[in-house]
Amino acid sequence: MSRRPTVLVTGATGLLGANFCAVASEAYEIVTGAHRHALTWPGTRPIALELDDAGKTMAALDLVRPEIVIHFAAMTDVDACEKSRDAAARINVSAPHTLANWASRHGARMLLMSTDSVFDGTRSMSVESDLPGPINYYAETKLRSEATVATLEEHLIVRSNIFGWSARGKSGLAEWILEQLRRGEEVPGFANIWFNPLLVNTLSGMMLELLKRDARGIVHLSSREPLSKYDFACRIACEFGYDLARIRRTTREASAPGARRPLDTTLASLRAGPEFGLGPPSIEEEIRKFRQLDDTGFVARLKMAVQ
Repeated sequence: MSRRPTVLVTGATGLLGANFCAVASEAYEIVTGAHRHALTWPGTRPIALELDDAGKTMAALDLVRPEIVIHFAAMTDVDACEKSRDAAARINVSAPHTLANWASRHGARMLLMSTDSVFDGTRSMSVESDLPGPINYYAETKLRSEATVATLEEHLIVRSNIFGWSARGKSGLAEWILEQLRRGEEVPGFANIWFNPLLVNTLSGMMLELLKRDARGIVHLSSREPLSKYDFACRIACEFGYDLARIRRTTREASAPGARRPLDTTLASLRAGPEFGLGPPSIEEEIRKFRQLDDTGFVARLKMAVQ
């Protein structure tokens, strides 16, 4: 029996990281890197990883010696990135630079999770060849990390927008909507912000297929049809049997002030389907799977796996 490749996943206790590790543990030897907490999903091995310290990061990589480095860790709070630019640059720019340096020296592959926010939001269904135009510092740092990772021969950069069940800490958008509804509270939904997100578990499976197919370069992965965040909240409410009257239509401009956000980050792909057979699912399918993960007990197991 051949040895399974070793994969180091940064940000392993985050929304995408934890769910990816749960999906990928059957195909790879997964080493889960995180700073304050540890993911203990069956078939994975946790290590402490301090990404803001290049020396310690290099030492951890030397210890693990992964064939594939998957970088999910990031400072994603857009307003916090704007206010604390040095911290954002350390995590979102310097850390991927360190990882890419190690991968280059040791011939490892690297997968970087980027964002749909690298576009300025003035057009719909952006494809991989469209020119990015970040309008906030978070997006700027992610674009800079793309440029670093793109210097590697064996690199893969995925742009997407995600939702799903978090293992710990701050809830993602869909889970937050559901928490508000369960508490009997009103949910504001932006009618003028458009996206086409993927369930993190679906995205994880797509990423595994891209790795299997030795995909390189930038690939967009998304659900099929654009929808507003207001419509997304309504569909979550409908799937879980809540009154749609609890979803309040509003706009980004009417919300609390903060860093600029692009109004349309919908993605299309010139590569996912034609090259890799990864057709985009419908948002109805994705939201149904989101509920089923809770119904089958997966969510409870995921949350128990973080120590």
